[in-house]
Amino acid sequence: MCGRQGCLESLAAPAAVVARAGEDAALADKLGLRGRQLSARSDFAKIARLAAGGDARCLELIEESATYLAKALLSITNLLDLDQIILAGPGFSEAGDIYACVAAQEINRLSYGRAMRPTRVGLSKLGPSAAALGAASLVLHSN
Repeated sequence: MCGRQGCLESLAAPAAVVARAGEDAALADKLGLRGRQLSARSDFAKIARLAAGGDARCLELIEESATYLAKALLSITNLLDLDQIILAGPGFSEAGDIYACVAAQEINRLSYGRAMRPTRVGLSKLGPSAAALGAASLVLHSN
């Protein structure tokens, strides 16, 4: 991802969610957001935990991020005719269920293949270390 305007990273990544939360002074104060790039991951975790716990404003921020992700996944699903998508990585550890639910709803509402079969969206059972395990697997299998 390039991080430019319209890029998924600039719209849906944890840092983008934290930046939008920071625009709401009351929410930023409530969460104790530090507003530093190095704290984006921990700031995002605070927002995600509160969203998963039902905080309306935090849930709105996570659902907005999940909707952007869903739109990207919809394009990929239509292109590759996917029947299952697994979300993995540390960004999904706190609010992954929200991301999976929003993505499944959007994909199954709008995809070309929805009439034949739904696309399942789930979370990796490997948790936050999935990306590291995948990278290690590539190294092991490259010989």
